[in-house]
Amino acid sequence: MILKELDELERFIQIKTACRTSFGDEDLATDDLPCIKIIPVPSFAVNMISKNDYDVQYTLQLQIVVQRKSEKTAIALLEKLLTSLPDFHPEKGHVISNSGSANYDQNNYLINTFFSIKVITGD
Repeated sequence: MILKELDELERFIQIKTACRTSFGDEDLATDDLPCIKIIPVPSFAVNMISKNDYDVQYTLQLQIVVQRKSEKTAIALLEKLLTSLPDFHPEKGHVISNSGSANYDQNNYLINTFFSIKVITGD
């Protein structure tokens, strides 16, 4: 399910920003062809509610890395992406995060999804 949602997010970003996405390690970004990497970071925690009761909380953080050669064009692309995703709220600096959203899967496990966007530029 999570992989399907990642694929949908990747396609959404490509459509809204006219960027290609890449999961490779090589830096292929140019100002004409930016590179966006989506890095999933899953984790979980078990919380004891009582002696015989507990819940399992899953957290998925998606780190969206935008690569451009110049800082000016990277910030312009980031602003375009942010306007496409209304849940994102700009903060100081080049790291933008939303407060997260809580969803329950079919087993009633709590899934918190957090997004962060980083801008990586050339020298």
